[in-house]
Order: sequence, then C-alpha cells, then structure tokens
Amino acid sequence: MLGLTAAEIAKLAFNGVIQAGAGALSVVSAKKLWQKIRSKFQGNRIAIEALNDAESQRSPEILEEKVVPLLEEAMGKEPQFAQEIQMIAVQINHEIEANTADEIQMNAKAYNQSTVKQVGKIQADNVSF
Repeated sequence: MLGLTAAEIAKLAFNGVIQAGAGALSVVSAKKLWQKIRSKFQGNRIAIEALNDAESQRSPEILEEKVVPLLEEAMGKEPQFAQEIQMIAVQINHEIEANTADEIQMNAKAYNQSTVKQVGKIQADNVSF
C-alpha cells in the first residue's frame, strides 16, 4: 500500500472533476481517477447517487460524508483496486508538485535587483543579486 487514504484519493479525483477544462495534466489524471471510482461503483445505486450529488453540487461535504465511506469500504474489500487508485493518486501528486516547482522557477526568473522584496506570500529580508 502506498499510504494514501480514501479521503485523499477522493479529494484529488473530485478536484479534477470540478476543475474540468483547466487542461493541466493533473486535472486530466484526476478525471481518470474519478472515472475509475465511478466505474467501480457501477451498479451500486447509492454510490452512483453520492458521486452524482457531490459532482453536480460541487460539494466537498457530500464527498466526505457519502463518497469517502463507500470508497474506504471498496478499498478494504479489494486491495488490487485500492492499489490501482492509489498509484493514480500518487501520479497526480507528482504532477502537481512538478507543476508547482515549474511555476516557482518561472516566477523566480522574472525578478531582478529592482524587484520588491515581497512577492505574494514569500518575503525576504535580504535580497542580493
């Protein structure tokens, strides 16, 4: 097991679905994860209704209250399914981390000696170039 909880996995997948159209690689992977979860619950009316409600209402509360317990149960019963969705979730986390690192690096290159010391929430007392 890779150590990601059902709640973490559900949140990654859900965030990708509600950010649909953003085009980021992590969003594409998150949609794939959401679809994998949806496929798992095919034929389970209660689970599909929970997924539909969370998605249509864009509700993290419904996700947490209704979807996560069902996902925890499915992951507990089927270790192969759990491992498969955890691997997708880990891939998403890596993509997010890579995108964040790229953004930070790009932003850092845009600053020079005339740049103010505070950028967003990052603050420096001594800046030397």
